[in-house]
Amino acid sequence: MLTDLFVYDWWSLILGLCGEIDVENGDDERAKTQIKWVGELMEESQVRAFPRSAEQLGRCYDTREFWKTFGLMPTRARL
Repeated sequence: MLTDLFVYDWWSLILGLCGEIDVENGDDERAKTQIKWVGELMEESQVRAFPRSAEQLGRCYDTREFWKTFGLMPTRARL
């Protein structure tokens, strides 16, 4: 997996995607379930807000070597 040098928190990504779910197609229940799941994970892990720290995230993708090897830098971030 290649990233744009940002650390992405899967929990916050899920919350963001829930806001994009098409309620008219019946996906509302799935979104509610996912939002509830993220809330439960936050409570269990004592996470008060996003973004979580790298220490809380644990393993993180580090793609600096790729960008350095090819002499490139990402031109767009957090798309």
